[in-house]
Amino acid sequence: MSRYPWSIFLALIALNMVYNTSLPLLGDEAYYWAWSRQLDWSYFDHPPMIAWMIKAATLLGEQPFFIRLVPVTCMALSGVFIYKTTEDLFCREAAKKALLIFLFTPLAQLGFVVATPDAPLVLFWTATLYYSQKAVFGGQQRYFYYAGVASGLLLLSKYTGFMIFPGVLLGILVSSHRSRLRSMPPYAALTIGLILFAPVIYWNAAHEWVSFAFQFSHGVPTTTQGFELMRLLEYIGGQMGLMNPIFFAAFFFLLWRNRNELLQNDKTQFLFWSFAVGSIFFLCIAGFKLVEANWPAPLYAGVVVLLAGWLQRSANERVVIAGAIFILITMFVLKYPEFMPNLPAQWIVKDRIAGYDALFRDAGKLIPQPPVLVISDHYIPASLARYYLPGNPEVQIITTTRRSQYDYWRANIDRAKLDHAIYMGSEAMEPELRKMFGRVEAVGVLNYNGRAVKRRMAVYECFQYRGEL
Repeated sequence: MSRYPWSIFLALIALNMVYNTSLPLLGDEAYYWAWSRQLDWSYFDHPPMIAWMIKAATLLGEQPFFIRLVPVTCMALSGVFIYKTTEDLFCREAAKKALLIFLFTPLAQLGFVVATPDAPLVLFWTATLYYSQKAVFGGQQRYFYYAGVASGLLLLSKYTGFMIFPGVLLGILVSSHRSRLRSMPPYAALTIGLILFAPVIYWNAAHEWVSFAFQFSHGVPTTTQGFELMRLLEYIGGQMGLMNPIFFAAFFFLLWRNRNELLQNDKTQFLFWSFAVGSIFFLCIAGFKLVEANWPAPLYAGVVVLLAGWLQRSANERVVIAGAIFILITMFVLKYPEFMPNLPAQWIVKDRIAGYDALFRDAGKLIPQPPVLVISDHYIPASLARYYLPGNPEVQIITTTRRSQYDYWRANIDRAKLDHAIYMGSEAMEPELRKMFGRVEAVGVLNYNGRAVKRRMAVYECFQYRGEL
């Protein structure tokens, strides 16, 4: 298998691009697409990189295929950086294994499909890791500046990108190359990264630091949250799934077997700490607060490189082959459940995103022409409505819901438009709508009955707004 890594690489990219043409937008993808329609220096939930990338991709077209060129490009380039990092730190044969290991992780396979901030996060993490090791072990100081640029783009992707700094710093400090920190380039690189992050700081300063506060409260447990062993075990299980259970088990087995050598080798220590600092942080909080499986995703770049290096030394192809077989079967079940009529409903993950496109296309027939303002009850249906309704009309949220970027867009509503608006969302919001409008008329209820999911959406026509924005 390692004789044809680039052929496998190109084949998997092509297969995922074809698959992406068949899959409707996920709710979060539609949300980030909505960001790209209103570009800003940053946003409530995350930094702006995903919106900027989607904007660039949709210059070619607005179909899901073009939106998903973002994750396809990010994952493909991440694979190249992982290959180059492994080649520098080990050898070319190990690099081939690293590329294959990366490709056969759920992290990459799902990463090719979903346009979320994790796509640029993984790309710029792998780029920062590559240029950092090049500067430290290659002795070429200019690579610190490249690492600085990559780290700035990393911070513009997702706040968890900050974890690369303590990991890389510790990896340098424990090595025999710590003298690199006595020169100016590492600090210039850090300065470059923070300068590139300035747009996010500017946006937060103008919005009462709301994004920083939201993510801090979202990711750090409070003193009132107690430890739950089951929550910790679920987190560990999620990490096994993200990495591929076979690769996950192989890595920790080899980590234990090579533990003494690990602490004596500068390059393996560098890779280990790039993973371990963030991993220890998430492990410590996972028992107290829900940690989403994707949060530590970029940390596994160092794991892939280390695992490939150790497997190459033992000339072990079986782990890579077993991992490839496992992920190909798993991805086929996840991506093509229509070929398995007896599959239990809870396994049909694909159906959990199905139906919204059909519902909103049907709902579009109910909108008066010219289009009036559309309102919804949550950022997911609001974003899907904006994407799928004919003409991509303005969609806002004015009812009680989870806070999102729509809270800031609401300030731009032309109040006159609210005297005749179309609501699309849950029927449970009808009492609140009747308090906010002088007259609310039921237009109809739309239903979607899929193989494993049923969806229901109410449509109301609302007149004479009397609420507060």
